[in-house]
Amino acid sequence: MFKPERKYYIQNGEFHESKRFDVSTIQGQFVYEVIRIISGKAVFLNDHIDRLMSSLQQSIINASSRDLEIQQQVKKLLDITPAQDGNIMLCLSEKDNQFHSFIFFIEHHYPSEDEYINGVEVRSLKATRNNPNAKIWNDTLRKQAET
Repeated sequence: MFKPERKYYIQNGEFHESKRFDVSTIQGQFVYEVIRIISGKAVFLNDHIDRLMSSLQQSIINASSRDLEIQQQVKKLLDITPAQDGNIMLCLSEKDNQFHSFIFFIEHHYPSEDEYINGVEVRSLKATRNNPNAKIWNDTLRKQAET
């Protein structure tokens, strides 16, 4: 599925060492957003958080608006992690009527100059999202795309 790529991640507002990350703690349905980091700054952070909150409202996850809290946590992660470029994943879930948040760097790849000029290989997958207006993780669909 995924794992933190840098030394630390944030779970429910608290820093943890990535080597202790347990993917099973993100269970059930969750909404997510991926934010690009360039020169140590989150690109379009407010837009990403707005879309994340919109996805939350359209999902079955019950959570109050936590956009300011998430914004502060992203900034703290950037402060403690010496990363100039990369991607951060935000995951919000609910388990046993408890709201959970996870923020961590993930593996990323952007096209090289040669790939921009000559193109990259593309594959397609015929699938239908149940709720196309919300970014809700669909593990089954991801596995189909990877095969």
